[in-house]
Amino acid sequence: MRSENDIIVSSPAKFTAFTALMTACVTLVTVSFQLYISATGGYFNLGESMVYLSGLLFGPYVGAFSGGVGSALADVFTGFGFFAPGTLVIKGVEGFIVGSLSHRVRLGISKDRDKRISVLTGLAMGIYLALMGVGFYSGLATLTGGGGAWWSADVIIEPVIWVVISVFAVLLVLYAIRRSGVGGVISVLSMLIGGASMVAGYFLYEQFVLGKVLAILEVPFNIMQCIIGIVVALPVYRRVRQAITI
Repeated sequence: MRSENDIIVSSPAKFTAFTALMTACVTLVTVSFQLYISATGGYFNLGESMVYLSGLLFGPYVGAFSGGVGSALADVFTGFGFFAPGTLVIKGVEGFIVGSLSHRVRLGISKDRDKRISVLTGLAMGIYLALMGVGFYSGLATLTGGGGAWWSADVIIEPVIWVVISVFAVLLVLYAIRRSGVGGVISVLSMLIGGASMVAGYFLYEQFVLGKVLAILEVPFNIMQCIIGIVVALPVYRRVRQAITI
């Protein structure tokens, strides 16, 4: 039985249509909600969920194109064009990883082992999120919506907030893993690995290409994007798979 990805790749019309659709979805969701991070000039957004969904539903090529191009367009449209070249590559690689692992990698390992790997990866990201948030991004912060165009507010971020957020985020990931079958566990693991590549990619791009000495301060926000993206994308993916015939 062929997978959804096999059918799409064998049909140029379907491949083009679904690629265009998911590219638009990535762009729209990314621009719909943004929190400006003043220390790095970047922004937190919800677009990760659509990057993941693209790869999960339609494989590595749709995931790569829609993730990279859709996210880069969002940068341009909201005044963050200096991030667009890096975003094109980083989010493209992320979508490709998610699509490749979820569609092609089955590894022949048991459901229990899949779950253990996913749990350990999720816990590691949660602990790292807490450490980075407490150590580097507590205190006064400026939150701005829509690239500075919509609203702005100064807030005090207490260290305990990062601990609470991290625990809550890990619990959400663990719940998603618990609710998954073996295919779902592989999907969670693919999103965790893809998310890790995104976090590392933006740190390297900001630090060495844009020359932002505080690039490390964006790491906890990017980890949160990854975790929220997983929590949103997994149930949507399961529902969409049940609802459509490709």
